[in-house]
Amino acid sequence: MLEGAIEFIGVIARFTGRMVTEILIEFLCKGVGFLICRIFNRNVDPDGLIAFVTGFVFWILVSVFAFAIYDYFLLSEAAKHCLDSGGIFTPCNDIYAVG
Repeated sequence: MLEGAIEFIGVIARFTGRMVTEILIEFLCKGVGFLICRIFNRNVDPDGLIAFVTGFVFWILVSVFAFAIYDYFLLSEAAKHCLDSGGIFTPCNDIYAVG
């Protein structure tokens, strides 16, 4: 009975891993990369390395820009809060400083 349960958990883990791989690599990286490459070249292999690398770089750039936008709004909210409370805000007052 224990062996059957362990085998069942293994099957579920393999299935979950396969789904994550399919979604992350196939759809998000290769799919977006293919769409971007397709703009510049009509003869692009949807399963090729160029499509994967293009999609991967796209998601890295999206992540970097999203973090930069988040950081900008976080800093502007900190400045607004500081100025609303009567303080003086300079960019040297690091909002991440501890203590």
